[in-house]
Amino acid sequence: MIRFVIAFIVCKLSIFGLRALGRRASHTPGRMALFICPDYIKYLKKPEHIICVTGTNGKSTVCNLLEDTLRKCGYKVLDNKFGSNTANGIAVSLTDGVNMFNKCQYDDCVLEVDELSSPKVYNFVHPDYVIVVDLFRDSVKRNAHPDFISDVISTNVPDDTVLILNADDIIGSRIRVDGNNKRIYFAVDPMPGEIVGEDNIINDASYCPACGGTTEFSFRRYHHIGHIRCRDCGLTNPKADNIARGFDAKEGKLYIEQKGQKYTYPLIQPSVFNIYNELAAISLLLEIGLKPEQIAQAIEDIKVTDSRYYENQINDIKFISHVVKGQNPIAFSVVSNYVKHLEGEKTIFMMLDDNIEIKVASENLTWYYEADLERLADDSIKHIYISGYRAEDMRYRLLLAGVPAERMTTFLDFNDVTEKVDFSLAPTFIMLFELYYYDDQLKVRAAIEKKLQSLGGER
Repeated sequence: MIRFVIAFIVCKLSIFGLRALGRRASHTPGRMALFICPDYIKYLKKPEHIICVTGTNGKSTVCNLLEDTLRKCGYKVLDNKFGSNTANGIAVSLTDGVNMFNKCQYDDCVLEVDELSSPKVYNFVHPDYVIVVDLFRDSVKRNAHPDFISDVISTNVPDDTVLILNADDIIGSRIRVDGNNKRIYFAVDPMPGEIVGEDNIINDASYCPACGGTTEFSFRRYHHIGHIRCRDCGLTNPKADNIARGFDAKEGKLYIEQKGQKYTYPLIQPSVFNIYNELAAISLLLEIGLKPEQIAQAIEDIKVTDSRYYENQINDIKFISHVVKGQNPIAFSVVSNYVKHLEGEKTIFMMLDDNIEIKVASENLTWYYEADLERLADDSIKHIYISGYRAEDMRYRLLLAGVPAERMTTFLDFNDVTEKVDFSLAPTFIMLFELYYYDDQLKVRAAIEKKLQSLGGER
């Protein structure tokens, strides 16, 4: 116990020091605490109700939706934004949630959990609910195949945890398939006018996850998301409890069927990817006892956080800023598909590649070749500007994807964007930025908006 007390004091003092320095988030205090006391998280007092959100893509968006909605409904919610989604970061957040006498100051907790952190989190933080948004192939340097990730999560989730799962994901929906957990499934029906069926480089469900047999799709949205069946054992998608039946982008409405009853919710963002995220959050909120009317009212003014997606009409140019998770080919593919099918002509500016001067940098470029960048060869994309240390590597990949050389321009420093880019080429300008460039993209975004405002109606 003395090790815990020492670790607790060190962690608390470190958190105080970081805040005094104006640091936005850090897992460092948790790393020190776990070094001193490996089972540190076990001894921290925790909120009475714990919700964990995991999966490859969409965790942060789902957590933000849950936290904002619960707070609007009167819940006092602890989250792990100040820490991170690893065990180190969760240790920081739980420490921040107790006073100096280790008394928890919250009743409810929403934690974003990195998939590989499952053994270090679920063994000490007993979640009442776990949402698995989806499971895809992720960073090649750490996450391997989604079946492996599925096994890691399944092995560590407690038997009495309620699971909220994506029925359209044949891999993620099989988390703890042999367990006795209560399971709530969500799914998104084929949407009116939805463009589907385009080939993807990655399909991790070419073979049945149950028997290894050959699979076939009756409806394929992207990668292995859709309606699938094994020709050998008959495995297919589970029946969904909550189903998105359609949406109205102009009116900002999402239509969901729950137990045979149809309800209307505000639409946070009209992309199918974010409809899955919203539906995952709504499924959890319904399960904990909130009424559809409460949820709809609470999420009325909630939007996807502008650190992930931002849109602004400046004079006659629509400016969109969209995150792309580096080293994550699925995320890049989904965003590329979204960009391709945006109405009208557009120009793209990329600040995606790893900066070799930062700790999270990687020399591995294989994810460029697993992403469906062929989408960006579409004629509606008038020009692609590529910046950063990997600009020429990305240019070469796009050449292989069919993007004409004359439609691309590269430059080293993304801060030169206002000088290098011709904003008059298309009515929509899209900035795609790497997740770890958060502070940089805010600065670049401000410079782009200032430039667009100065151009006025010149287009």
